[in-house]
Amino acid sequence: MRQLVGQADPYATAKEASNRLALALLPAWRKRILASENPRSATLKLAIAANIIDFGIKGDLKAEDIPAALEGSFASPLEGDVEAFFEAVDRAHDVLFLADNAGELVFDRLLLELLPREKITVVVKGQPAINDALLADAEAAGLRGRVTVMDNGSGAAGTLLESCSLEFQRRFASADLIIAKGQANFEALEGCDNDIFFLLKIKCPIVARHIGHAVGSLVLHRNVPAAAANRGAARPRIEARARNQTTKINTQRKDTVMTPMGDGTGPLGQGPGKGKGLGPCGGGQRRGWGGGRGQGGGRGRRRGQGRGFGQGRGPGQNPGSDPNANPPNPADENKPNS
Repeated sequence: MRQLVGQADPYATAKEASNRLALALLPAWRKRILASENPRSATLKLAIAANIIDFGIKGDLKAEDIPAALEGSFASPLEGDVEAFFEAVDRAHDVLFLADNAGELVFDRLLLELLPREKITVVVKGQPAINDALLADAEAAGLRGRVTVMDNGSGAAGTLLESCSLEFQRRFASADLIIAKGQANFEALEGCDNDIFFLLKIKCPIVARHIGHAVGSLVLHRNVPAAAANRGAARPRIEARARNQTTKINTQRKDTVMTPMGDGTGPLGQGPGKGKGLGPCGGGQRRGWGGGRGQGGGRGRRRGQGRGFGQGRGPGQNPGSDPNANPPNPADENKPNS
């Protein structure tokens, strides 16, 4: 799309309009939240409701439509343990806050003001990806001087570790708590060996069935694998894990340009039948045909060895190389998705 329109960031104007409108709406929402019966719960709910500012899902959304869309989104039920979220942040030492969309990040400010900001790093995209927030959007949202901000070096929808900078990969591996906004981050990271709170509005029936809540719900969902549960008592092992994971990723990393939302690397159901599945946490990037299994519909190649959302069932790109394995039949690529 960048090539067709001749712009490096086709959504730049829409993002600027979203930021301006969100900043104009922020004072009234702040008063409304503070006057609510439970300000902490209402602030968290607003941050998730603002995930409706998503031009990947709602391509016809206009800036003037955002106030009504936000009201409608905020009226949706909030599913999840709010107190467990704030308690986990209080106990954590190093928290990564993975931001999602421009405009939405303005409303995240209210949530960040309730958190211990000295141990939180807000992460934005390193390159344009639909209307996802960049460093310029974090600046426009007023985060400078309020909290540490970094970019992940990637221009992919969601957080695909294989496409991120090594600096971010190290931070991701060493953080003892991650807050991830949006459905694309859920699809990319659910099942990882990390303690993650996903803050998302469910926007498709596949994720709704997987997570167990209705489409349109505002969800606070925690991913706590057994390995992550004991991190608080084992900080030395965190640094060792970070070094090992970085070495592994650096060794296996492919020189691949990730194209979001169109080749199967975007949210479920967004890519064609031959989309590339990506295992969680970027596991294994060497090329080799095998019997990998994505969890989305359709046929596709699966990159990585994780259990995350691949864009298809069928032959997958698994770590290693099997000279005896048959490559996929090109005729299969033209078959419709199941």
